[in-house]
Amino acid sequence: MLNILIISDEAKGIASLFSPRIHAGHPDMKQASAAPEDANDASDHYDIAFLDLDTDNWQERLLDARHSMPVIAFSRPDLHKAVEALKLGAGDYLEKPLTAEVISEVINRHQKKI
Repeated sequence: MLNILIISDEAKGIASLFSPRIHAGHPDMKQASAAPEDANDASDHYDIAFLDLDTDNWQERLLDARHSMPVIAFSRPDLHKAVEALKLGAGDYLEKPLTAEVISEVINRHQKKI
């Protein structure tokens, strides 16, 4: 079962983008969301993380999470943040607004590494 951690102030809205993937042939996927302040405690229970770079202390959260799972960084278009996140160990970078299709593609790419 694939457990996904969403670290964002908008976690509930973003989690709804995972629903089409769960219902379209991936019944083994389990979604999860967490508020940014809860992410550090939960990182051992997840397979992949989606980290919103528009949240406070995202650098620290990325450094903590990258040791136990692939981290997919996302934000409003910001080249500086994208480059910094990739240098800190993010496995991928996505621009907001996220779509179910883009999320599905990135999960498929990283699922082979999980």
